[in-house]
Amino acid sequence: MNRDLSEAYDRELERLAYSRADTSERVALADAAAQELARRADVAAAERASAELAASIANLAEQNERESAPDDADDGRRRRMRAVGVAGVISALLAIPMIGWALALPDPDPLAIFDEPESQEDREWASRLQQGYTSNITRGPRVTPLGNDRFGIVYRASTVPDGRSTEWDLYCITVADLPEGSGGWSAGGSCVLPSVFEEAGVVASPGGSTSGSGLFAWGPVGSPRLENDQSLHGNEQTLSVLDVIAFGAYGGSAVVEPFDDIDEPDRLLMGPSAVYVSREAEGSGADFSAYLIDSAELDGEPEYCLRARHPEVASTTSCGALSRVERSGLTVQLRTPESVWTVGVNIDGSISSSVFPLAAG
Repeated sequence: MNRDLSEAYDRELERLAYSRADTSERVALADAAAQELARRADVAAAERASAELAASIANLAEQNERESAPDDADDGRRRRMRAVGVAGVISALLAIPMIGWALALPDPDPLAIFDEPESQEDREWASRLQQGYTSNITRGPRVTPLGNDRFGIVYRASTVPDGRSTEWDLYCITVADLPEGSGGWSAGGSCVLPSVFEEAGVVASPGGSTSGSGLFAWGPVGSPRLENDQSLHGNEQTLSVLDVIAFGAYGGSAVVEPFDDIDEPDRLLMGPSAVYVSREAEGSGADFSAYLIDSAELDGEPEYCLRARHPEVASTTSCGALSRVERSGLTVQLRTPESVWTVGVNIDGSISSSVFPLAAG
């Protein structure tokens, strides 16, 4: 690890220091980022102490210049005591220990907010959200009043139809308006995958924009907060094959009998989520879904699967290791009495499909 961090912005250093370090190179990079943050905090503290010392000395000199020679012994004694007092302040300033760099940083754990006791406001918003907005919350919600009848809400959400919590739960943020006396409320927000949250966090604004001023942000370090940082790009990440599952589960059509034909559904990590292909596919009775399932082998890699079903034929499923599907995509084929469907998920999260009609008879 030879990366020079001396020119990196503080925000980039915080991200490197507190993001997940799952390789020896990332651990070394995190350590280097933390050391650079500590060095900068020490330099800043020393500069502050030096500035305060210089200001005190300048103030003492100015006072001495303004005053003429003492008229009597008492006046001289008062001036000497004042000078000793200022000297004492200077000595105290020199004795102040440097502020620890960790104290100068925000709470690094974005999930620390869930360690706080649930408030009445949290419970009220949980009830509102579960009445038609989302029903799959696994942690939270936690509410931050933003003023003017507006609230920032954060929570984690399951992508498995039965609502179970897994390490692949989404990180979600919502900005809601609850005008006093209106009896109704409106909201808009966004969810991101864990990998996106760890790198960039998640942001939302009342108008649905994810850039500019007035953003409500959560992660990748620190508590939920209002931000004016133009560089935030939590919702501008390149889509991936996992987005097909995540957002199909969160906002897509429900899958009928979601666990049919899945061996050991208890191993599901995400989905199954409906994969929309076309009106023609829906009209034919075919349905397609995607899911992520834990490996049956200890310490094995999760598998990404595409499943194709039709009422008149046996279902077909195509699976591959997640890393391979992220590199190359995945396809599944379904043969119905009328046609052969080939459906694929591409590495950018898009869906491709083709249909080959079969001759009658």
